[in-house]
Amino acid sequence: MAFQPISNSMIRASEAKGGNVLGLEPNQDPLIIVNYQFSWLLPLDDDKVRSTVDRLIEKSVDLARSRGKLVDYMYLNYAHTGQAVIEGYGSDQVAFLKSVKAKYDPEGVFRSLVKGGFKVPA
Repeated sequence: MAFQPISNSMIRASEAKGGNVLGLEPNQDPLIIVNYQFSWLLPLDDDKVRSTVDRLIEKSVDLARSRGKLVDYMYLNYAHTGQAVIEGYGSDQVAFLKSVKAKYDPEGVFRSLVKGGFKVPA
């Protein structure tokens, strides 16, 4: 398990340089990103491990929510498949990303050529 803090001073520094598309804002407490890391040997354990990971994430989210510490932001590189990463940036940032996508890639070439990963919602 790895913890990656994003301090309020880091967020304020990004604001001073024009803001951030991630929707991060200074808060009372620093943002702590948690990265669960798992490995296992046997492919036959895939489903069991994935369901265990899903339950762990669900319980972690529930705990953070119950303590008033949950934020919608998820670090894209640590995200689990199926999580709404881009949407967690906030509606204003998603609208901005959609406008950039419409301006620079109106035909959706990036989406069609790059398989997998998280994409700007359609």
